[in-house]
Amino acid sequence: MRIAPRAVLEEHARAEYRKQFSAPAKVRNAQALVALGEHRPLRWRSHRYVVPPVPFYDGVRLLVAQQVLQHTREGEAHRQALAVARRHLRAVVRKRRFGREWQVLGSPFRKASADEIVALIDYILDVPDETPSTGGPPAKTIDLMSGFMEAAREFPQFFGANGLPVSWAHYQYALRWVGRMRARDELREARAARHGMNAPKDAWKSYSSEMASLGALN
Repeated sequence: MRIAPRAVLEEHARAEYRKQFSAPAKVRNAQALVALGEHRPLRWRSHRYVVPPVPFYDGVRLLVAQQVLQHTREGEAHRQALAVARRHLRAVVRKRRFGREWQVLGSPFRKASADEIVALIDYILDVPDETPSTGGPPAKTIDLMSGFMEAAREFPQFFGANGLPVSWAHYQYALRWVGRMRARDELREARAARHGMNAPKDAWKSYSSEMASLGALN
Protein backbone atom coordinates (compact mmCIF):
# COMPACT_ATOMS: atom_id res chain seq x y z
CA MET A 1 0.00 0.00 0.00
CA ARG A 2 1.41 3.38 -1.01
CA ILE A 3 1.60 5.91 1.82
CA ALA A 4 1.12 9.57 0.96
CA PRO A 5 4.03 11.82 2.03
CA ARG A 6 3.44 13.95 5.07
CA ALA A 7 3.62 17.17 3.03
CA VAL A 8 0.79 15.94 0.80
CA LEU A 9 -1.39 15.09 3.81
CA GLU A 10 -0.71 18.51 5.37
CA GLU A 11 -1.61 20.31 2.16
CA HIS A 12 -4.80 18.28 1.89
CA ALA A 13 -5.68 19.27 5.46
CA ARG A 14 -5.04 22.95 4.68
CA ALA A 15 -7.24 22.76 1.59
CA GLU A 16 -10.07 21.21 3.61
CA TYR A 17 -9.70 23.91 6.24
CA ARG A 18 -9.82 26.70 3.65
CA LYS A 19 -12.86 25.15 2.02
CA GLN A 20 -14.74 25.07 5.32
CA PHE A 21 -13.65 28.35 6.91
CA SER A 22 -12.66 30.80 4.16
CA ALA A 23 -16.26 31.61 3.16
CA PRO A 24 -18.25 34.15 5.22
CA ALA A 25 -19.85 32.52 8.24
CA LYS A 26 -23.53 31.67 8.06
CA VAL A 27 -25.71 32.34 11.09
CA ARG A 28 -28.00 29.63 12.40
CA ASN A 29 -30.56 29.61 15.20
CA ALA A 30 -30.62 33.38 15.67
CA GLN A 31 -34.40 33.36 15.99
CA ALA A 32 -34.33 30.34 18.30
CA LEU A 33 -31.84 32.09 20.56
CA VAL A 34 -33.83 35.33 20.68
CA ALA A 35 -37.08 33.44 21.38
CA LEU A 36 -35.60 31.15 24.05
CA GLY A 37 -37.20 33.06 26.92
CA GLU A 38 -40.14 34.64 25.10
CA HIS A 39 -43.83 33.82 24.88
CA ARG A 40 -44.88 31.91 21.74
CA PRO A 41 -48.22 32.54 20.00
CA LEU A 42 -50.92 29.86 19.94
CA ARG A 43 -54.25 30.06 18.15
CA TRP A 44 -56.84 27.55 19.35
CA ARG A 45 -60.44 27.45 18.12
CA SER A 46 -60.53 31.11 17.06
CA HIS A 47 -58.92 32.31 20.32
CA ARG A 48 -55.41 33.65 20.70
CA TYR A 49 -53.15 32.40 23.47
CA VAL A 50 -49.47 32.49 24.29
CA VAL A 51 -47.11 29.81 25.60
CA PRO A 52 -44.46 31.04 28.06
CA PRO A 53 -41.23 29.03 28.44
CA VAL A 54 -42.44 25.56 29.46
CA PRO A 55 -41.22 24.39 32.90
CA PHE A 56 -39.21 21.18 32.82
CA TYR A 57 -41.62 19.00 34.81
CA ASP A 58 -44.61 20.18 32.77
CA GLY A 59 -42.69 19.25 29.62
CA VAL A 60 -41.93 15.76 30.97
CA ARG A 61 -45.54 15.13 32.01
CA LEU A 62 -46.89 16.35 28.68
CA LEU A 63 -44.40 14.17 26.79
CA VAL A 64 -45.37 11.06 28.76
CA ALA A 65 -49.10 11.78 28.36
CA GLN A 66 -48.62 12.26 24.62
CA GLN A 67 -46.88 8.89 24.29
CA VAL A 68 -49.73 7.15 26.11
CA LEU A 69 -52.33 8.84 23.89
CA GLN A 70 -50.43 7.79 20.76
CA HIS A 71 -50.40 4.12 21.76
CA THR A 72 -53.70 3.65 23.63
CA ARG A 73 -57.09 4.70 22.35
CA GLU A 74 -59.27 3.57 25.24
CA GLY A 75 -59.12 2.34 28.81
CA GLU A 76 -58.07 3.83 32.13
CA ALA A 77 -54.54 4.73 30.98
CA HIS A 78 -56.02 6.68 28.05
CA ARG A 79 -58.41 8.59 30.33
CA GLN A 80 -55.69 9.41 32.84
CA ALA A 81 -53.35 10.62 30.10
CA LEU A 82 -56.06 12.90 28.71
CA ALA A 83 -56.67 14.36 32.17
CA VAL A 84 -52.96 14.95 32.77
CA ALA A 85 -52.47 16.51 29.34
CA ARG A 86 -55.45 18.85 29.69
CA ARG A 87 -54.37 19.94 33.16
CA HIS A 88 -50.78 20.70 32.16
CA LEU A 89 -51.73 22.28 28.86
CA ARG A 90 -53.85 24.70 30.81
CA ALA A 91 -50.93 25.32 33.19
CA VAL A 92 -48.50 26.31 30.43
CA VAL A 93 -50.87 28.34 28.23
CA ARG A 94 -51.89 31.93 28.92
CA LYS A 95 -54.45 34.29 27.42
CA ARG A 96 -54.38 38.08 27.59
CA ARG A 97 -57.45 39.37 29.41
CA PHE A 98 -58.39 42.98 28.76
CA GLY A 99 -54.80 43.74 27.82
CA ARG A 100 -53.57 43.52 31.41
CA GLU A 101 -52.27 40.09 32.34
CA TRP A 102 -51.76 36.61 30.96
CA GLN A 103 -54.17 33.97 32.20
CA VAL A 104 -56.55 31.26 31.01
CA LEU A 105 -60.28 31.66 31.52
CA GLY A 106 -61.73 28.25 32.28
CA SER A 107 -60.19 25.20 30.63
CA PRO A 108 -60.08 25.67 26.85
CA PHE A 109 -58.85 22.11 26.26
CA ARG A 110 -61.45 20.17 28.27
CA LYS A 111 -63.31 19.10 25.10
CA ALA A 112 -60.25 18.57 22.92
CA SER A 113 -59.94 15.12 21.38
CA ALA A 114 -56.90 12.90 21.92
CA ASP A 115 -55.62 13.71 18.42
CA GLU A 116 -55.99 17.44 19.08
CA ILE A 117 -54.17 17.07 22.40
CA VAL A 118 -51.30 15.22 20.73
CA ALA A 119 -50.99 17.99 18.10
CA LEU A 120 -51.07 20.70 20.79
CA ILE A 121 -48.31 18.99 22.76
CA ASP A 122 -46.24 18.70 19.59
CA TYR A 123 -46.45 22.46 19.14
CA ILE A 124 -45.88 23.38 22.77
CA LEU A 125 -42.87 21.08 23.28
CA ASP A 126 -41.29 21.82 19.91
CA VAL A 127 -37.82 23.33 20.28
CA PRO A 128 -36.77 24.83 16.91
CA ASP A 129 -33.27 24.01 15.76
CA GLU A 130 -31.67 24.83 12.41
CA THR A 131 -28.53 22.77 13.04
CA PRO A 132 -28.58 19.48 11.11
CA SER A 133 -29.32 16.36 13.08
CA THR A 134 -26.50 13.97 13.93
CA GLY A 135 -28.51 11.28 12.14
CA GLY A 136 -29.06 7.68 13.10
CA PRO A 137 -32.33 5.87 13.78
CA PRO A 138 -34.65 7.39 16.39
CA ALA A 139 -34.31 5.93 19.87
CA LYS A 140 -36.97 3.37 20.78
CA THR A 141 -36.55 4.15 24.47
CA ILE A 142 -35.73 7.52 26.03
CA ASP A 143 -34.17 7.43 29.49
CA LEU A 144 -35.31 10.72 31.00
CA MET A 145 -33.18 10.32 34.12
CA SER A 146 -30.05 9.67 32.06
CA GLY A 147 -30.80 12.72 29.91
CA PHE A 148 -31.43 14.80 33.02
CA MET A 149 -28.06 13.83 34.55
CA GLU A 150 -26.19 14.45 31.29
CA ALA A 151 -27.69 17.93 31.00
CA ALA A 152 -26.84 18.66 34.65
CA ARG A 153 -23.24 17.52 34.18
CA GLU A 154 -22.59 19.47 31.00
CA PHE A 155 -24.67 22.59 31.70
CA PRO A 156 -25.11 23.20 35.45
CA GLN A 157 -25.69 26.87 34.64
CA PHE A 158 -28.94 25.85 32.93
CA PHE A 159 -30.32 24.65 36.27
CA GLY A 160 -32.12 26.81 38.81
CA ALA A 161 -32.00 26.88 42.60
CA ASN A 162 -34.62 24.10 42.71
CA GLY A 163 -32.24 21.73 40.92
CA LEU A 164 -34.32 21.62 37.73
CA PRO A 165 -33.56 22.96 34.23
CA VAL A 166 -34.62 26.57 33.75
CA SER A 167 -37.06 25.42 31.07
CA TRP A 168 -37.93 22.48 28.84
CA ALA A 169 -36.16 24.24 25.94
CA HIS A 170 -32.90 24.66 27.90
CA TYR A 171 -32.99 20.93 28.70
CA GLN A 172 -33.57 19.96 25.06
CA TYR A 173 -30.83 22.21 23.71
CA ALA A 174 -28.38 20.85 26.30
CA LEU A 175 -29.06 17.25 25.24
CA ARG A 176 -28.76 18.08 21.54
CA TRP A 177 -25.42 19.76 22.13
CA VAL A 178 -24.16 16.70 24.01
CA GLY A 179 -25.21 14.47 21.10
CA ARG A 180 -23.47 16.66 18.54
CA MET A 181 -20.25 16.82 20.54
CA ARG A 182 -20.20 13.03 20.80
CA ALA A 183 -20.73 12.70 17.06
CA ARG A 184 -17.91 15.16 16.35
CA ASP A 185 -15.54 13.32 18.70
CA GLU A 186 -16.36 10.01 17.03
CA LEU A 187 -15.72 11.57 13.63
CA ARG A 188 -12.33 12.89 14.71
CA GLU A 189 -11.39 9.48 16.08
CA ALA A 190 -12.52 7.77 12.88
CA ARG A 191 -10.44 10.12 10.75
CA ALA A 192 -7.40 9.57 12.96
CA ALA A 193 -7.87 5.80 12.82
CA ARG A 194 -8.18 5.92 9.04
CA HIS A 195 -4.82 7.72 8.73
CA GLY A 196 -3.33 5.30 11.21
CA MET A 197 -4.44 2.30 9.17
CA ASN A 198 -2.39 3.61 6.25
CA ALA A 199 0.76 3.75 8.34
CA PRO A 200 3.47 1.05 8.45
CA LYS A 201 2.87 -1.82 10.89
CA ASP A 202 5.30 -0.57 13.53
CA ALA A 203 3.93 2.95 13.29
CA TRP A 204 0.38 1.61 13.61
CA LYS A 205 1.26 -0.22 16.82
CA SER A 206 2.70 2.95 18.27
CA TYR A 207 -0.32 4.95 17.13
CA SER A 208 -2.90 2.51 18.52
CA SER A 209 -1.10 2.35 21.87
CA GLU A 210 -1.08 6.13 22.10
CA MET A 211 -4.77 6.39 21.21
CA ALA A 212 -5.65 3.66 23.72
CA SER A 213 -3.78 5.52 26.46
CA LEU A 214 -5.89 8.58 25.66
CA GLY A 215 -9.12 6.58 25.87
CA ALA A 216 -10.04 7.13 22.22
CA LEU A 217 -10.26 3.42 21.45
CA ASN A 218 -12.09 2.36 24.63
